[in-house]
Amino acid sequence: MDLIYSNSVFTIFAVNNISAQDPLPGIRRGTRDHQQHVVKIQGLRLAVSFSPLSDVIVSSVWNQRGWTYQEFMLSRRRIFVTANQVHFECVEGNWCEGVVGGYDSSTGSFSIFDSSSWRNEGYLRDYAEIINTYTKRKLTKESDIINAIAALLKTLTRAYKLAEGNYDEAFRFGMPVVNLTEALLWQPAANASHSRRSANGTGVQWPSWSWAGWRGAARYNGVSVFVDLKEHPDNNIFIYETLVQQWYIADDNGCPQAVRQGVRLHDGHTGEDMEDAGLSMYVAPSGDINPQSLITKNTPLRPGTLVFRTSSARFDVRRAHDVVGARAVADYAIYSILTDNPRPATLIGRVILPSSTSSPASHRFIVLARAGHCKGLYDESVLRKPYHGCMMYVMAVQETQYESIVERVGVGVIFEQAWLKSTAEQGIVFLG
Repeated sequence: MDLIYSNSVFTIFAVNNISAQDPLPGIRRGTRDHQQHVVKIQGLRLAVSFSPLSDVIVSSVWNQRGWTYQEFMLSRRRIFVTANQVHFECVEGNWCEGVVGGYDSSTGSFSIFDSSSWRNEGYLRDYAEIINTYTKRKLTKESDIINAIAALLKTLTRAYKLAEGNYDEAFRFGMPVVNLTEALLWQPAANASHSRRSANGTGVQWPSWSWAGWRGAARYNGVSVFVDLKEHPDNNIFIYETLVQQWYIADDNGCPQAVRQGVRLHDGHTGEDMEDAGLSMYVAPSGDINPQSLITKNTPLRPGTLVFRTSSARFDVRRAHDVVGARAVADYAIYSILTDNPRPATLIGRVILPSSTSSPASHRFIVLARAGHCKGLYDESVLRKPYHGCMMYVMAVQETQYESIVERVGVGVIFEQAWLKSTAEQGIVFLG
């Protein structure tokens, strides 16, 4: 579908239609509801304007469907047939019937086709925008969650030459495995409904670590989301450093396959800065993982199981009541991560968890990456002052009915020095 839409001369969009059986308004007599009222006064033609195309699209059923997003994004020329008029868009301009001279405002950008202007380090921001928009839409069949966006992800793969342009190697379960650390940091959209997606088309449950494994809108944010829930995401997938050396994903046969990842270390975080302040530094656990031993010990691994080496620790959590923009009733909420070292109930981090989580409660956390900092993430009056890369992205996990397999519950941040003082243990994680 990516080739069909991107190579088509134009694509016709029946914006106001409810089903494929509805006629195109205005093509046949009696299928258009309204005519534009135009009068001529003292030589001037005055017309009652129709609603802008962007408003018509936002309120349409067409705009809520999952499959329509990629056809909109990938089509080079767009013909929108609405109840009142026809609109045309391309990279050169926009025209419609109801505007004198034919010009109208555009509904969106066509920059996705200008691959020459894309930069490899910028594709994650484009990916985040795609996921933010797509996951707000609805699907008739839940098993289509990846199929309905695959054309757009394939276009990203080719444009950025991810995994040498090989889509099957660049993406798994809708996630860019070439930057898996960053991809794992998605969050349920603020105050939106969110629930576990049961199974894919083959009857196998989608992995919890992918946004595809959940119903509801997902988005990517900076660390400020843990103190300020805003309506619009910043699509900022930024880490200082990945703290997992190697990822493995179980294939359809349950065999763990190593995936490539890009290790990123921001220039603002250096070991020398920490040594000058007398601070210790978290070091990612090292050591190779033998895939054959994993198969023998856990035969068979469920397809999509993510295997990696990291450290884990258990902390108490309590629902936070000082979050800007939070609603009293919501599926997800911001929780404070607490420790009794050096004082009882010391705030050391924040995490987004299901609002049904009892408060206080205890959760197991695993380390993913080094993050930035903003005010309010931990108690600076009790702990040390912030420094570059002082927070660590962590994932809250819970045990499943399968031995050794855990699932994602939520993602948050913890102050590095607090983690180093905890009773964290290193080990291999099997994330389903």
